[in-house]
Amino acid sequence: MKKQILYIIVVVLGVVLGTLLGLHIVKMKEKTIKSGGILLKGYVNIVVYDKYGRVRENMTTPLHSPTNNFAILLAVIFEPHQGDVHAAYSVTDVGGTSRIICTSYDLSYSWDDITDTPRWYIYIGNASSPTFSRDKYNLESVVAKLRTTDPGYYVSSDKIVLVINSEAWTADKDYTITEVGLVLKFEICDSTDNNYAYALMFYDILPTPITVKAGETIVVSYKLVLP
Repeated sequence: MKKQILYIIVVVLGVVLGTLLGLHIVKMKEKTIKSGGILLKGYVNIVVYDKYGRVRENMTTPLHSPTNNFAILLAVIFEPHQGDVHAAYSVTDVGGTSRIICTSYDLSYSWDDITDTPRWYIYIGNASSPTFSRDKYNLESVVAKLRTTDPGYYVSSDKIVLVINSEAWTADKDYTITEVGLVLKFEICDSTDNNYAYALMFYDILPTPITVKAGETIVVSYKLVLP
């Protein structure tokens, strides 16, 4: 499990560094032209199935959405060791509370001490007019917290692809989905073992709202592609 999580973090770090190191991207209609560096792509895919299991709607939208929390997580991972507890920083959990996140030789402190699965969740929401901010710590109006399956990835000669899929979720009534987010479950850096919190790492506003009717099912995926 830790190997999978580190793989995810390295791939996503590539997305962030690609932006910070001066990647120049020009978009013209459906074509994307790159000059210098490597073009790193991210997508959110949302599929809605009707009551009979048929695909009623399938949306894929570009992903450019890491939050401040994700930057802090990267700092925790790459900070040098400083004794038994090191790289201690504060993230804001989905309730708006500041939580210490750290890596430690004592797993009761370490952020990655998760004894059950999943580690990642995908939240979906129906805010009427959501707005993006790096300071976002939760969706504006959460409809459901979708569990995820084990992350999948494959490597070919021309690209690396990482996919985090949600489990299928069936709506109890009609919802208009306007926002989604990738949320990390982590161990709080304190003396209490199995003391977990949840932090929003990616936040995305859909370009067009998606309606999920009562009895219909939705699956959401986060995908990262490195050509």
